[in-house]
Amino acid sequence: MNNKAHTYLLPPDTAVRILWARTGSFSSDPHSQISAGQAELASKEIRQRAEGDELEESYVISAFAAMDACYRNLDIIHKKRNQDFEQNRKLRNAYFETVKENLEFGTKAKDFLKSLPAVTIGGAGGLTIAEALGLSARPVWSWVFALGLASAGYLFNLLIVRLMRKKKQMLYVLQDYERGKYYNQYVDRAISLLSSLYADLNRVHRNVFGQNYPREEEIETRERGALEGIFDGIRPSYCPHIHRHMQGGKVTPDLWPTCEVGSLEERKSCSNWEGER
Repeated sequence: MNNKAHTYLLPPDTAVRILWARTGSFSSDPHSQISAGQAELASKEIRQRAEGDELEESYVISAFAAMDACYRNLDIIHKKRNQDFEQNRKLRNAYFETVKENLEFGTKAKDFLKSLPAVTIGGAGGLTIAEALGLSARPVWSWVFALGLASAGYLFNLLIVRLMRKKKQMLYVLQDYERGKYYNQYVDRAISLLSSLYADLNRVHRNVFGQNYPREEEIETRERGALEGIFDGIRPSYCPHIHRHMQGGKVTPDLWPTCEVGSLEERKSCSNWEGER
C-alpha cells in the first residue's frame, strides 16, 4: 500500500501558478500564448506521471478538475473585463465627438455670428444688425460695429477652443483612469478565484493523503507567497489619494502622469499631496 504523506507532482502553489500561466491563452500576445502552451504541456506531463500511482492519480484527477473549473471562471471575468473596456471606449468616443463638434464650431467665428438672431451675413437684401440700428447710413459706424462684432466672435472662438481642448485632454485622463479601475477589479477577482482554488486543492489533498499540503500552519504563508509571486507588480501604481482627488476635480492632465506612475518623491511635491512632505 502507498503510504506517501503528500503529493510530489502537483503541490497547490504549483497548481495555482500553472493555472495562471494557462490564462495566457486569453491573450493574442505571442509571449502569453507561449506561456499558456508550456503550462498545458506541464499539465499533460503531470497527468502522465501520475498514472499507476493510486494516490497521485486520484489527487491529480481531482486537482485538475478544480483547476479547470477555476480556469472557466477566470475566462468569464476576463471576457467581462474586455466588455467593460469596450463599453468605456464607446462612451468616451461619444464624448470625444461632442468635444470635436464644439471645437469645429469654435474655430469658425462666422458660425457664432450666424447663430445670432435676425442676422444675415452676406446675401443681398438681408436684414443686418447695422440696418436694424439705423447705422447703414453712417459707413464709419457700420465698420466700427462690424469690427466689434468680429472681435467678439474671435474672443468667443478663442474661449471655446481653449475650453474644448482642455476638456478633450481631461477625457483622455478619465478614460485611462476608468480602464485602470476595471483592470484592478479584474485582478481582485482573479486573486479571489485563485485563493479559493488553493483552498480547494488543499481539501482534495487532505481527502486523498489524509493531511494538508503543507502543514496547517504553513498554508496561509505559502498561499500568500504564491499569489504575490503571480500578481506582484501588475497592478496600476496609482497615488493613494487618486480616487478622492479624481472625484473632487483636483486631477488635471498636467498632474496625471504623477498621479498614475510618479515616484513617492514626485507625489510628495504635488500640490494635492496629503500627509508629510
